[in-house]
Amino acid sequence: PTRSSASALMHVPMARLSLAGLTLALAHLAIVAVAAPHAGGDAVATHAVLPVALDAAKRRALGAAAPRQLCSTVEEDGRHNFYLLFPLDPQQFGQMAYAMLESVLFHHPAANILVVSTGLPEDLFDNYLLEGYCVAALAIDVQQLQDLLAAASGSSEAAGSYLEKAGRPQTEEGFLLLLNSVLLALQVLNGGTSMAMDGLLLNPWDYVLPPAVSLHNSGIFLERLEQTQVPLPWALQAEDFERSWLPRSHVDRADSATSLCFEAMCPRTIPRGSSFGRQLLMALMRGAIDSSQAVDITQHATMLYRLYVRQRPKQTPFEVDGAVFEHEMVT
Repeated sequence: PTRSSASALMHVPMARLSLAGLTLALAHLAIVAVAAPHAGGDAVATHAVLPVALDAAKRRALGAAAPRQLCSTVEEDGRHNFYLLFPLDPQQFGQMAYAMLESVLFHHPAANILVVSTGLPEDLFDNYLLEGYCVAALAIDVQQLQDLLAAASGSSEAAGSYLEKAGRPQTEEGFLLLLNSVLLALQVLNGGTSMAMDGLLLNPWDYVLPPAVSLHNSGIFLERLEQTQVPLPWALQAEDFERSWLPRSHVDRADSATSLCFEAMCPRTIPRGSSFGRQLLMALMRGAIDSSQAVDITQHATMLYRLYVRQRPKQTPFEVDGAVFEHEMVT
């Protein structure tokens, strides 16, 4: 379970990535990989993947008369990107997925919503566009993914090597690792909040934020209680809770047994250009390329957060032990 999940999110398991759905999703991804090999070359600024997807949906549904502000990716327009992850076969997209989508729209009607999947039809959400909402499907395309990872990590060579190792996963764990890298790359390049489509958003995602921070300029993460009977040296300690933006007493926390939930299915917000997000993406990629450098992403994220929070109330940007922090973080 994750902290605040009762007040912010209602979790409804989606058949736990059923093997049938996972097999179909992996098969679709493999077909895309075969059909779209990457030719190599230098990394380009393909963070335009998101605005291109949104603009294409807008033009298809509304034509030249589309209002300028619809699907705007300019943060000054008050919009925020939500990446809703649907990791099952597209044929399993049903009532619960639509319920999750509309719960986000209820609380954030002006948001850009990208439904990330292995191949939902690009026109599936055009009726939302016709009603003035910005909702579009973003299918995982392996060639596009290499460009995306290259732009987010700053290395086309690392992106190519990573996809050679991890681009055709054969297990649920490998599939979710790949999806996590997709979400991290989108967030580093464009900013936004990622959520799995396995529940409902019960309140605005930013409803507990202190006035000094916002969705556009801060990282937001849920905490997870680790199933352990012994103290974990890398987990959040008393000082970390007490220095955080939302300090809690000892009766409302679990010292040495709490982590930042940073797996693909865990909700999180990362602002555009986040060095914190980029460090985690690079750690994922290095671990897949060379198993001797593999890290537990939850542990790695928790330890980086501890470096940040122990500097509070000092304001960002600052550097600690070689790690650069450019934005505030709230858990």
